[in-house]
Amino acid sequence: MVMKPEPVKRALDFVADKCSKAGEENPVSIYLTPQGELLNQKTVEELSERGHILLFCGHYEDMDYRARKLFSREMSVGDYVLSGGEPAAALLADALVRKIPGALGNPDSASEDSFSGDGRIFDCPHYTRPPEWEGIRVPDVLLNGDHKKITEYRRARAIINTMRVRPDLLKVEQLSETDFKIMKRYFLNYHDSED
Repeated sequence: MVMKPEPVKRALDFVADKCSKAGEENPVSIYLTPQGELLNQKTVEELSERGHILLFCGHYEDMDYRARKLFSREMSVGDYVLSGGEPAAALLADALVRKIPGALGNPDSASEDSFSGDGRIFDCPHYTRPPEWEGIRVPDVLLNGDHKKITEYRRARAIINTMRVRPDLLKVEQLSETDFKIMKRYFLNYHDSED
C-alpha cells in the first residue's frame, strides 16, 4: 500500500493556511521515514530554534514519491524500520521538549547531556549515595572535593566511554591538548570495575 499524494498535499496546505491566517510562519515539515537523514542532537538543537514543526508519519510501503518533495526535510530515527512513523515522531518530540526553557528542572541539564555542546560525545557516568554499594565504590576522585580533578575525571570518562562504545563519534581534532593530558592520566588508571 502506498499513500496517495493528494491527501498529503491537502493536509500540508491546511496547516499552511492555518499558520498564514494566524500570522505565523510556515512550519518546518518533516516526513519521518527510514530513508531520511539520521536524527542527531545537532539537528534537534537546530529544530528547537524554530517556532513550528509539523511531523508527518510514514506508513505502509511509503507515500507516492511525488509527494515527498512537499516536505522541508525527511528524517530517520535509526537504521531500522518501524510499522509507522508515530514512534519516531514521539522520539523527536521528546528530544525537542527537553530544549524548551523550563522543561527541565535545571536549565543547564540539557547542555550537559550526551551529544550536547561542542564535543558531541557521551556524557560521563554519574553516581549518587551511598559511596559504596554491593562492594562497588564511587571513584575516589569524585569524593575528594577537588573540583578541577572532578571535572578532568568526568571529561576523561566521557571520552573513554565514547571510544569504547561509539568510536565513530570521536574525532581526534575535537580533542584539546588538555584532553590528551587528562586522558593519559586517567586512561592508564582506567579499569572496567568503574563501569
